[in-house]
Amino acid sequence: MSDETEKYPISIQKLFAPKPPLLYKPSVDYAPETRKTIPITPISKFKSNIKSYLEEIDQVEPSQRDARFDQLQRKKEASRKRKETFQRQLDEWLDPESLRNNDYYSKDPYKTVFIARLDYSLSELDLSKNFTHFGSIDSIKLVRDKETGQSKGYAFIVFERESDASNCVKELSYSGLKMGDRTSLVDIERGRVIRFWKPRRLAGGLGGRHYTTPKSLLLVTASAAASGRRTNLPLNPYNSSPSFDLGMKRPAPSRPNVDPKRPKYRPSPTTPGADSIKDKYAKYSNAASANNPSKSSSSNRSIRSIRLRD
Repeated sequence: MSDETEKYPISIQKLFAPKPPLLYKPSVDYAPETRKTIPITPISKFKSNIKSYLEEIDQVEPSQRDARFDQLQRKKEASRKRKETFQRQLDEWLDPESLRNNDYYSKDPYKTVFIARLDYSLSELDLSKNFTHFGSIDSIKLVRDKETGQSKGYAFIVFERESDASNCVKELSYSGLKMGDRTSLVDIERGRVIRFWKPRRLAGGLGGRHYTTPKSLLLVTASAAASGRRTNLPLNPYNSSPSFDLGMKRPAPSRPNVDPKRPKYRPSPTTPGADSIKDKYAKYSNAASANNPSKSSSSNRSIRSIRLRD
């Protein structure tokens, strides 16, 4: 202890006293000078393997390398073209000016009815025969393939009055219409009526449900209008008050004309031991005659008067 600490009291000097040495513990490992580990092998022996592999690559025919490279390039180019085409079609679909200037869509969308799942053998004349009783038809557009002329299975019918189109959708949107071998579906033209609606080719719609498979044929026939009305979407036009009414309310199911069954009332069988009505109320008659002897208890007294008196 230095001289400076001696001037402090004994109680303070104890604080500066050296502590006892640490307890010795023997090492659990070998000493570094006696330790023996597995020697590390160099990688120089793998150099010959790498050299032989590079020689094999150089021996591959250039045509095979070029074929693989060309195949990858073609895949990348096809993917790039698909993305560009998709983006171009999406921009055209979302552009209102291009849709307004297109003569193909010059008809009023609120007078147009969309028909889906058509039989490929049907023609415009068949559609006119099935839909002319809803009202006067302005035009019928059956979409066909530009090269083969084969029907694509859907069409657009434009009525002269908006009310006729509304009545057509109201009547057929939930049940469909049997034409040929298929039950066609009727719906509004959602592409120009519902905001932000996109077809299946632009990552929208509800297609691809395989309604023609045997498993789905066992289910109830769904309609295009009902399948498109997704009640969990905030932009669903059927949850708000739209500017037009095309089959918004589902008609009540038809009931068969059956006469209501009327219950047949039959008198309950009387047992010999059961008392009659006259015997049941005889006590009231005897009590009345005893209280008023001037009035005789006639046999034609009504039961109603006896009940009221009671």
